[in-house]
Amino acid sequence: MSFSTYFKELRKDRKLSQDELAKLLKVSNSQIRNIETGRTKLPRHELFDSLVKYVGGDPIDIAYDIFFKNEETEYDHKLKEIHKIYLASRWRYYDVINVAPRFIYKKDKLLVFDGLYWKSGFPYYKVLLGNYDRDKYLSAINDPDKDDKLRELIFKETLFLEDLANPEHIKEIRFILDKNNPDDCNIYYELEKINLINLGKEFEVCYLLYDTDARIIDSRSSKYYVTNKKTIINI
Repeated sequence: MSFSTYFKELRKDRKLSQDELAKLLKVSNSQIRNIETGRTKLPRHELFDSLVKYVGGDPIDIAYDIFFKNEETEYDHKLKEIHKIYLASRWRYYDVINVAPRFIYKKDKLLVFDGLYWKSGFPYYKVLLGNYDRDKYLSAINDPDKDDKLRELIFKETLFLEDLANPEHIKEIRFILDKNNPDDCNIYYELEKINLINLGKEFEVCYLLYDTDARIIDSRSSKYYVTNKKTIINI
């Protein structure tokens, strides 16, 4: 749901006036009105922290509800549950989540990377949230020639590098695997062993094992494959 809808429903459920909620959250009445009319799309983190204290509960769950609960946008239907929790956690830890349905790049013709992207960090840069086929990856790691099979999957099934057409503003493609899923763990540890050189683009590709229960990002649990060479692919 939108932040304005979440906020109005919360206030009405607790039978509070706008003035009363403003005092509880220690903000101005005008801020409350801006939120409920949709002028404020997302709360500042200071306001969000006050909201979490007032509502009680896990801040990631509250961020999740604001972004995704009963949402009708196209990207919500495409995102896996683990991706939704991950994005909520990234916003909670100060990334700027401005998710678009898919990345589209136009150069003579329309090209599509069927993933999601958001702005991250400061200065802001775009991160692609990649899709992957778990069954295909499981099949590859059980193949006698698994290293080559995994490389083939990464390049042909997952990255679609030839379709990205040198997107200089994309800094990273990130694939989120579930730490609580044994299959995802097996895939991750096999990917960790694969040596990828010269991806053909100068951006990072990250397969990240994410613990939805711990609700934290541990940099030691992620593996980055970074390109060493710039090339331009003409399509």
